[in-house]
Amino acid sequence: MAIKAQTPTNFSGKWQYDKANSTADKLEPDFDGTIIMEVIQNAATISFTETYKRAGTKDWKTAADIYKLDGKEQITETEIGTSKKTAKWSADKKVLTITNIETQTLDGVLRDFIVKDSYKLDDNGKMLIIERYRKNPVTGETNAKKVYIKK
Repeated sequence: MAIKAQTPTNFSGKWQYDKANSTADKLEPDFDGTIIMEVIQNAATISFTETYKRAGTKDWKTAADIYKLDGKEQITETEIGTSKKTAKWSADKKVLTITNIETQTLDGVLRDFIVKDSYKLDDNGKMLIIERYRKNPVTGETNAKKVYIKK
């Protein structure tokens, strides 16, 4: 019996943060302007940038976060520690889970700072929902939900 491969969800596009329907965690800043996230996805990678807009000030754009979609761990050494990131699809290819683990020395002990984001679209593809789990040795464990509306 042949198994038909599922086509992964494509999250590409511009998405506006919906503060009213989101639940921030205690580590997320409270920005009083508009946040636009741009997602660029192809078969091999996915990238995310955010533009922060506020009336009377110049827009501010983040550097792109880029992840390989092959499920393999990407390891980067920095002056403050090691960064490990992975992007893995659910079995049905509808949910993409991105995990970032930053290992740093804190008070002489190696500690992991973990952020796990699960991306999914609502049924009509007009809403992007990101469920975030964060484990931080300083502030503890938190959960958040970020909702974005397609622009």
